Amino acid sequence: ASGEPFIINDTRGYGSSDLLQRTRSAAWIPITAGTRVVGVLGISDSQLKPFAPSEVNLLQAIGSVIGVAIENARLFGETKRNLEGIRALHEIDIAINSTLHLKQVLDVLLEKIDLFLPYSTATIRLLNKESSLLEPVACRNLDEAEWKVAAWKPGRGPANAVFESKAPLVIRNCLNDPRVKDHEFFRKHQLVSYLGVPMFAKEEILGVLSFYTKEEHEFTAEEVEFLTTLAGQAAVAIHNARLHEET
Repeated sequence: ASGEPFIINDTRGYGSSDLLQRTRSAAWIPITAGTRVVGVLGISDSQLKPFAPSEVNLLQAIGSVIGVAIENARLFGETKRNLEGIRALHEIDIAINSTLHLKQVLDVLLEKIDLFLPYSTATIRLLNKESSLLEPVACRNLDEAEWKVAAWKPGRGPANAVFESKAPLVIRNCLNDPRVKDHEFFRKHQLVSYLGVPMFAKEEILGVLSFYTKEEHEFTAEEVEFLTTLAGQAAVAIHNARLHEET
């Protein structure tokens, strides 16, 4: 919190449960990356040996070196994930734009999602302009016939909330969330966490792409951004396939 070293040269009488049982001298040194504190380095001694100012300065220098190394590792990890994400988006984009038949576009999209993304289930619902209903059209790793029937039950569907708000929706646990009215379907198929993203093409919302996990999962802002981009790519392919079929 302070960004400064915290030194205890003699723990006798200190009475803190934070100290190891045989600790007699202890120091906590901030691990820094630039001006940010990214962690704490703890040093303890079982003998009564006060830390000299020169030792504290040396430990602070070590803390800075560790901080730079940690920050570099984090940046490398982020860069690697970003490159993998770009590659996945590129391959999915090529695949779904390789055909102008709507069913094939949807099948290829779900197949690639299953290949690249760690989520258990994915579904696609598209707006039927004639009925003004959000129809279930394709799914992966679900019984499609059962899903399509169940999807029409009154009150069901976080996807409808996504469509109405035109914004991503994250539900940490569908089994006890009041926005999910029919928990039995989710319980039966072990669908726990949910992320739904709207699909836009030419500023028009076409439908909703939904993702489910079988274990409780916290969707990060990075995941939401990536899947929103994916939904945008899918929407363009779906829009083009629909235009082709209409023509």
